[in-house]
Amino acid sequence: MVFSDFTSFDIGDKLGITVAYGALFPNIAPVPLPVALREWLDNCAPLALLNNNEKCRSELLIAPVLVHIYNTAPEKPSYFSGVEFDVDPARGLRGFCDYMLSLSTNRLAPDAPVVLVVEAKNDNIMGAVPQCIAEMFAASIFNDNRGKPIDVIYGVISTGLNWNFLRLWDSEVLLDLRQYDLQDAPTIFGNPVSDAQSAGIGASRRGGGVMTFSDFTFDALSKKFGLKFDFRTRFIHTIAPATPGPMSAEWLKRHYSLASSIPNERARAELLITPMLLEARNQSPNPISYFPGFEFNVDPANGLCGYCDYILSASDNQMEIIAPVLMIVEAKLDNLAAASPQCAAAMYAARLFNTREGFAPEYVYGVVSTGIQWGFLRLHGNTVDVDPDYPLIDDAPRILGILLEMLKVPVAAPAIAEVA
Repeated sequence: MVFSDFTSFDIGDKLGITVAYGALFPNIAPVPLPVALREWLDNCAPLALLNNNEKCRSELLIAPVLVHIYNTAPEKPSYFSGVEFDVDPARGLRGFCDYMLSLSTNRLAPDAPVVLVVEAKNDNIMGAVPQCIAEMFAASIFNDNRGKPIDVIYGVISTGLNWNFLRLWDSEVLLDLRQYDLQDAPTIFGNPVSDAQSAGIGASRRGGGVMTFSDFTFDALSKKFGLKFDFRTRFIHTIAPATPGPMSAEWLKRHYSLASSIPNERARAELLITPMLLEARNQSPNPISYFPGFEFNVDPANGLCGYCDYILSASDNQMEIIAPVLMIVEAKLDNLAAASPQCAAAMYAARLFNTREGFAPEYVYGVVSTGIQWGFLRLHGNTVDVDPDYPLIDDAPRILGILLEMLKVPVAAPAIAEVA
């Protein structure tokens, strides 16, 4: 049993918590939003709505709100994204929390006192209430066990567009039935989610037994699909840099140090990779569709299936992945070289997908990134070029220029045969 398995009955029967309903913040004053953040949320809300995907909404809408809170709180809290929080496994108080804020100065791992847990959902906020309460209760036990008990712990459930707030005090949870819309962002920032100091002070996404992109090695790709790997060809060194827009440049400047201090793949993806990909999408002269965290099952019988961190294609259709897929992006915490086979497998799947849909672009590109360091791959024929150069995010114009080059809409070419 994990946090997400809890039901409304479990909250009372197993945890002894009662739930009441009322107004949590009747007198909270709205807090003005910075212009750059307001523009970011306004620009990204339509894309998040079209994608209808929890990962996309988390990265585009929820993370920016929480990161702004991190940056502006009087006593900077510790910020964690996608962390495992196993407090009392025997009681089911274990699993992953989407976001967690603590008043500890420990940036490497969650430490007491935890003051806020946040669950990101694609929809059905009310259905996520038991899960969020279980996480809040676990946070209370965690704080007690670490000798730093606090009276109040807050919870948030959000789709990015809508936000609901909860408060755990002793053994009672007060659920605010008001659902705040993203247009109420100044009020959301005024809630205790934005000053937690007042509180009293996705596991594998696919089951085992099925081979997926992440199971491939260089050797397996060579034997199964006849792919050859070239680690010497430098295909990115002649690409001209491009200037990031003011909003993206400011975002990267403000959040680089935070991303660097969090040893967590998801946090770095949200803070560094997503903004760069969106900047490239926005600067591209052609329509580019953007799909974060989507399942891409092209040929399951041959292991060409699973989730891709990001897929970008030359289409204006944000409802489904449409050929031609131009780029596959994999986010990693470290060891980009070891991530290349997974990315190459997804690139090969993208080419099969394109071919079946009547497209045969000369190249399919791949990116592996920690957010700080970036690696680039190129599939043409049966050869995968793995560029030996790994530029750093410090040189954002260079990385942006490479991304834009990869997103150029290809000229149609005769279909190439699939490799058995």
